[in-house]
Amino acid sequence: MLGSIWLYDALRKLNLKKNFSFLSPSANLGWYESEVYNYFKDEGFNPIFYLGDICSGELKDKVKERDKIFWISGNGTDASQIEIAPSGEGTVPIQFDVILDCKGALWHNLNNKNRNINDVIALLENYYNLL
Repeated sequence: MLGSIWLYDALRKLNLKKNFSFLSPSANLGWYESEVYNYFKDEGFNPIFYLGDICSGELKDKVKERDKIFWISGNGTDASQIEIAPSGEGTVPIQFDVILDCKGALWHNLNNKNRNINDVIALLENYYNLL
């Protein structure tokens, strides 16, 4: 329902710098993100996109990394476990200008019948630390 045009419009409203960094921790196959990346490249931007999904181990082979679109290392990483480690020992090497969880890590966390409010807080704190 959101689609790539919605995502593109939402990001354009942020007046991002030319070399912005974007994290989509629940990107599924990353189709929207890939299209949006191309829109920005066509406009002269030089963004870097990191995509992830807790099911990415099953999905990664369906979407190829290209240019500056990367899958988060450690396929199947829970969004609350994504860590910054410039030394290469973490799941991502940079902090991000934008995090958009439009396909579900937060939703799944809130929708889990066994949820614990501390899990939701841990996810949001992790997003804050990644910014």
